[in-house]
Amino acid sequence: MNPTTNPSTNPSSPESARAMTDGIDHLASRVDRSLQHVQQLAGDAVQTLANQAGAIRDETASAMSHAAHTAQKAQDMAHRGIDKARDAVAHARHSASELRDQTSRRVQADPMKAVLIAAAAGAATALLLQWVAHARQPR
Repeated sequence: MNPTTNPSTNPSSPESARAMTDGIDHLASRVDRSLQHVQQLAGDAVQTLANQAGAIRDETASAMSHAAHTAQKAQDMAHRGIDKARDAVAHARHSASELRDQTSRRVQADPMKAVLIAAAAGAATALLLQWVAHARQPR
């Protein structure tokens, strides 16, 4: 049989043209389905990324809020500590001032007793230092 007379091998025959058109239509349909599938996957990926970005944004905001709260608590504790130290220093100054005033009044009230107490304290200190120095000497 002559290839130009056989309709299946003759590219210009109507059957061959229809077969090619059907093949192209089938291929175009498959390409369209593939494109739709790719678009669906891309849309799903975009949605997943948006959800993840939202979750990350929420977690970041929560962490920042927690950090700010913790920093505020630390700052409050530091201020309370400073205030307590300031109060303790003021109390110590006041106590020292009262002790100085009391000592001054006692010395003025009985100067001889004050001199004897100071002499006794000095003698006790000298004896203590002499004893420590003697104890350190090698024997």
